[in-house]
Formats: sequence, C-alpha cells, structure tokens
Amino acid sequence: MANELANLEQQLLQLKEILRQQLSLTSEEQSEETIESLTRLESSKLALHTSIEASIQMVSQSSVDTSDIMNTVELLNAMNEEIQRNIAVWYDGSSIEMKNVKNQRKTVQTYGGATPGEVVSYYIDFKK
Repeated sequence: MANELANLEQQLLQLKEILRQQLSLTSEEQSEETIESLTRLESSKLALHTSIEASIQMVSQSSVDTSDIMNTVELLNAMNEEIQRNIAVWYDGSSIEMKNVKNQRKTVQTYGGATPGEVVSYYIDFKK
C-alpha cells in the first residue's frame, strides 16, 4: 500500500507541474503558440488525471491517512480554477475584438470603401 501511496504522490506532483506550466502560459499574452502549448499540456493532464483517479480509488479503500493527499488535490483544483478564469478573460477579449472587426466590416460595406476618397454613402443623410 505504501508503494501505491508513493505512486499517487508522484502523480500529483506531475499534475502540479503541468498546472503550474498552464498557469504560467495563461498569465502571458494570448498567441497561437501559447494555445498550442496549452493544448499539449491539457492532453498530458487528462491522461494523468485518469491514472490519478485509479490510484485514488485504490488508496481510499485502504486505511491510510489521506488528508495530505486531499489538501494537495484541493490546491490543484484551485490552480485549475485560476487557469479557467484566465482563459475566460482571453475569450472575453477575443470576443470584443471580433465584435469590433464585425462593426468595421459593416461600416466599410455600408459606405463603399476603406479610405476617405473611396467613401460614397449609399444612404441619404437628411440632416445635411
């Protein structure tokens, strides 16, 4: 049982390192490289998560004190939640940028061009 507990602790340390790397990446500016790195780390995290669940099942059935493990799991959950918040901020920023591009495209289509010399209003402005 001590071997299984040591294995679980090792897996949790690996997961903590992956989460630390993801947290570091989400603290940076959003870029294609950052998203690719996050995706690679996420696939590693999911594989490790499955292994950790199996180990937790085995350890929880024994009479071993798991309070330290549960504290580590709670810390890992907090790190994961912070990563999710950082990614949500990325998507909020991207959503605003996409809305601005959409508005600019509509403006160009409405007035017929991108430069002042090309602008020919297709609408009659009654205020003039």
